[in-house]
Amino acid sequence: MRSEKNRGVFVREISLADADEIYDLREALDELIGRRLALQITAPQLKALNVLLDEMDDAMSSKDIKRYHGLNLEFHDALVDFVGNSRLSETYRRLTKELLLFRLRGLQEGGGFAVSNAEHKAVVEAIASRDPARAGSVLRAHAADSRVRMHKAADKAMAAPINQPAR
Repeated sequence: MRSEKNRGVFVREISLADADEIYDLREALDELIGRRLALQITAPQLKALNVLLDEMDDAMSSKDIKRYHGLNLEFHDALVDFVGNSRLSETYRRLTKELLLFRLRGLQEGGGFAVSNAEHKAVVEAIASRDPARAGSVLRAHAADSRVRMHKAADKAMAAPINQPAR
């Protein structure tokens, strides 16, 4: 966000290159989150994640992408919160906030809606395995796949025909 005197507050738009830089960081942070959670996740936390997965399945079944998007954000917020590191949570949220529009487009136009929850289930399974290397790797791969979907959506938008006014 940026504020301009006598004009108001505006959401800062970021470029695809900026988003790629943020994804570099997100992938590293997601790996750390996965590794830490594999060592410390509790049964109630795993249950909470599985409840979110069920809700995301329901949103997918009803093709409710807006609801799914909100649940997706809630899922990732839960993961970082469960680590219990306030600096990590603060940094992660600041970075992912800038990716919000890109993440939504990745779900809508990049094919993410069809595969995202399967990836989330793999993340929860890897964390529940208590294997830090596996959990870190799966969560990092999920972030990398999200980046690929972002690029697919951007490519699709660039290839879309421009509507010409009727004559």
